[in-house]
Amino acid sequence: MTPSLNGAVRHRDPETEELRKLESRRAAVRKSDDQVMPADERREADEQLTRQIEELRRQVEAGGRETASGPDRPGLVVVKASEAREMPVEWVWHSRFPAGAISLLTGKPDDGKTSVALDLMARISDGRPLPGESIATGPRRVAILSTEDRFSILRGRLGVAGARLDRVGLIESNLQDGSPFDVRSGAEALGRRIRDEQLRMVVLDPISALLPSKLDSHRDAAVREVFRPMVSEVGETDCALVAIRHPRKGAASDARDAGLGSVAVGALARSELLVARHEGRRVLACAKQNYGPKPPAIFFEIIERDRNPLVVWQEETDLSADDLTGERGETTNRAEVRQALEEHLRDKPQPARDTATYLCREFGVSESTVQRAARELGVLRIPPEVRGTKAPYMWALPESGGPGQPGKVVVSHSGGDR
Repeated sequence: MTPSLNGAVRHRDPETEELRKLESRRAAVRKSDDQVMPADERREADEQLTRQIEELRRQVEAGGRETASGPDRPGLVVVKASEAREMPVEWVWHSRFPAGAISLLTGKPDDGKTSVALDLMARISDGRPLPGESIATGPRRVAILSTEDRFSILRGRLGVAGARLDRVGLIESNLQDGSPFDVRSGAEALGRRIRDEQLRMVVLDPISALLPSKLDSHRDAAVREVFRPMVSEVGETDCALVAIRHPRKGAASDARDAGLGSVAVGALARSELLVARHEGRRVLACAKQNYGPKPPAIFFEIIERDRNPLVVWQEETDLSADDLTGERGETTNRAEVRQALEEHLRDKPQPARDTATYLCREFGVSESTVQRAARELGVLRIPPEVRGTKAPYMWALPESGGPGQPGKVVVSHSGGDR
């Protein structure tokens, strides 16, 4: 989809979209220099892309694309499987960060997730193999947008990691018109910069600071819509977009649920790596991989060099990401949930179902844990008859229930909470 001049959304035909992507890639290849791609590889890539473009145009002219539509309504666009091009997955970091997709790097503060990202950027910019690999794909340009570190700090850390600083872009947190960058408003500009400079990796640190200010990050549908332009832009490139995010406040039994915010963020990402500690040692493990088997986890340590942190990669391990999420115990989780629930209900009653769902996602706990925390607080469950037949059940603290608001202590969500 793309906005038209009047602001409406215009749907591109699949063949037009595919042609645009191929032509964009061919243009990028033709603009690249010997540092990005040797002349013989550029020539071969140009010829291959040209053949693909011509073949796709012939398919369209021959009627290889079908549509199913009615007289007054848009129809489905159907592509014959026999006409679809089979393309192998391209990796920026094999089995960890696929090209043309969003990946996540999740971890607690001080566990080293930004240091890991900067080390990978330095290696790519200098043409060195990435951890666990023996062959480098050649030096490429990279970039980072960080809302937490000044450019001077990033330069020092990248320099210690061995980056070719002339191949590293530091992106301002505001667009050229002065408006703040976010994943929706800045998607087109970032996609254009990735294509123009042939960026191989872009890091957004942290992703939570780059969401639109009015977005409810716990509404999956809203989050998916916000990320849609960025997914489309990155999908047209051979760049890995790595979004750094913080973990939930509570423990998660599944590493894929360890990240803060909507589950839609994790669903949109094709890969997720988790930075954590095991028995005092730092570990990088794969929590999710949509394009193949998960690679082994890797131990690493962070040392100091020239007053900057430096990542030193160590041996692989059979630890899984689930092993690293760490169950901290029902009692600890419930205490945190109880405190958050009390704060949530302090000012006024809140819808019961929405409150429970929010706490489950925020702390990575089961609904029964939320129910027990509510009972311990003596939370009142106010039936919808008090607030209208279509109103949901409400939760309120005992002291805020007030006269005229009869309720009973929470027992469970069964019985029609809405």
